[in-house]
Amino acid sequence: MNRMCRLFLIAVSAVTSLSTSAQTGVAISLDDVLKSTLKHHPRVAQALSQQQQAQAKQLQSQGVFDWQVDQNSFVRTGGFFDGAILDQSVSKALPFANAKVSAGYRISDGEFPIYENINNTLAGGETYIKASLSLLKDREIDKNRADIINADFDADIAQEQQKLILNDLLLNATLQYLEWKRVSERKVILEKLLALAETRLEGIEKQVKAGEIAQISITEYQVTLLQRKAELLANKQVLQKHTIGLSMFLRDNEGKPKSLPENAYASYKLAGPLSKHPEKLDLLNTLKAHPQLVKLEQEINQIRAKLQLNENSVLPKLDVSVLLANDIGGRGDRSGTLEGVESYVSVDFSLPIGQRVAKGKAAQTKAKLLEVQAKKQETLESIDIQLNQAFTALTNLTQLRDIREAQANVAERLMKEEQNRFDAGASDLFILNARETNFTRAQMAALNANIELQIQHFVILAGSATLHERVLM
Repeated sequence: MNRMCRLFLIAVSAVTSLSTSAQTGVAISLDDVLKSTLKHHPRVAQALSQQQQAQAKQLQSQGVFDWQVDQNSFVRTGGFFDGAILDQSVSKALPFANAKVSAGYRISDGEFPIYENINNTLAGGETYIKASLSLLKDREIDKNRADIINADFDADIAQEQQKLILNDLLLNATLQYLEWKRVSERKVILEKLLALAETRLEGIEKQVKAGEIAQISITEYQVTLLQRKAELLANKQVLQKHTIGLSMFLRDNEGKPKSLPENAYASYKLAGPLSKHPEKLDLLNTLKAHPQLVKLEQEINQIRAKLQLNENSVLPKLDVSVLLANDIGGRGDRSGTLEGVESYVSVDFSLPIGQRVAKGKAAQTKAKLLEVQAKKQETLESIDIQLNQAFTALTNLTQLRDIREAQANVAERLMKEEQNRFDAGASDLFILNARETNFTRAQMAALNANIELQIQHFVILAGSATLHERVLM
C-alpha cells in the first residue's frame, strides 16, 4: 500500500508538472525587438545615410540652375592702344531648351583698335540683357538636365533600397526572435521532464532500499535520466547561440547589443497591423509597388534618359541668342554711334558628320534598356511565384499546426489514462514514463509547428515588402 501511495504521488506530480506552462521572469516581446532594431541597428543608420547621400546629390545636381555672378576684366599693359574694359553680370540657366538669361553692366576706358570697337562704351557704361536657347540639339535634353533626372531617380532608388533593407533586417530580427523563442520553450519542457525524472529516481531508490523493487530498476531509470540531461545540455548550447544572436537586434539606448538575463522568456503577443493575417489577393495586387520592381522601373527611366541624351548628340546644333544693350552718358565723337538701344541676334549652327560613336552609344543603350525590361518582367514573375508558394506553405503549415496540437492533446489524454491504469495497478512506472515522454515529444512537435507557421507569416510580409510598413504603423 505504501509503495502504491508513493508511486501515485510521483505520477500525480508528473502530470501536474508537464501540464503547467506558466513562465516567470523578464518578458521579451517581438515588438520590443523590432522597435529596438529600427531605432538602434547600424544597418538602419547605413540605409538612412545612403538615402541622405542620394538626396544631397539630387540637390547638388539642381545647382546648375542657380544664379551665377561673373566678372571679367581686360587691360592692355603695352602697345599703341590702351583700352581696358570691366564686365559684370548675373546669369541663370533655365530648365528648358538649354535656355539661359543674363543681365550685366560693362564699362570701357581708353582706345581700342577698330576690330575691337565692340568693346567701346559711353562714359557711363553699358547695361545689357541677353537670352539664348537651343532649337535642335540640347532642346529636349542636355547633360545638365540628364544629370538632374538621374539624381532624382537615384534618390527614388535609394528610398526603395531602404525599404528592402528594412524588410530584410526586420525579417532577420523576427526569425532570430522566433528561433530563440522555440529553443527557450523547448528548454522549459526539457527542464520539467528532467526534474520529473530526478524525482522519480529518488522514489525508485527509496523503493529499492525498502526492498520493494529490484536494484536493476535504478540502473534502468538512470539511462532515462542521463538521456534527458544530455538533451537539456544540447538545448542550452543552442539557446546560448540564439541568445547572442538576438542581442544583435535587441539593443540598449546607446545602440549596443543588450545581454539577456537568464530568466528572460518570449512574450509573443502580436498586436495591431503585425497581428493581421496577410491576405493573398491584397498582397498580389500591390506587387507593382514592390521596391524591387520600383527600383528596376527607375533604372529603366534612367536608361531612357541616357538614350534620349545619346540621340540628342547626333542632332545638328542650332542655337539662337538675343542681346539688348543700352549705353549711358556721352563720349565726344563716339556718342552718336553708341547712344540708344542696340539689339543683336546671333545664330550658331553646326552639323556633325561622323556619328558612329554617338550611334554606337545609342545602340548599346537600347540593348541595355531591353535587358533591364526583361529583368523587371522576370523579377515580377519570380516575386509572384514566391508569394503564391509562400501562401500554399502557409495553408499547409496551418493544417500541420492543427494536426500537431491534436496529437499533443491525444498524447496528453493517453498519459492521463495511463495514470488511471497505473493507479488501478494495471500498469507500471516505465510504461507511464513512456507515455509522458511521448507527450513531451508531441508538445515539442506542436511548438515547432506553431513556430514554423509564425515564421511563414513574416516571410510573406517580408516577401511582399510590407513588413516594415506594419512595424512602422
